[in-house]
Amino acid sequence: MYKRILVAIDSSTTAQKALDESIRMAHALGADLCIAYAADEASLVQHGMGLGSYIDIEKVKGEIRLAGNRLLEQAVAKAVAVGCKAEHMLLESANRRIRRRYH
Repeated sequence: MYKRILVAIDSSTTAQKALDESIRMAHALGADLCIAYAADEASLVQHGMGLGSYIDIEKVKGEIRLAGNRLLEQAVAKAVAVGCKAEHMLLESANRRIRRRYH
């Protein structure tokens, strides 16, 4: 039926429920699982002129990406622990462009 399942996550309870259901489906169907996280940096870029004098915007962007990657790594580990083939993808949305980084 399904060969590949994509699930987008964040740190919310609802996203974790979606992840759990996606893992169950992928395991039951023998499908590959791709877990995505959107690192939304747009608000930093849009308001960067004012924020730049108070915070290091590049450091904050790095922290956003780091937190997203940690969440993705935990999600992949959860899927792999039950026998799913899983990969993750970090989507960055700075400047309204999405750049994909597959891992």
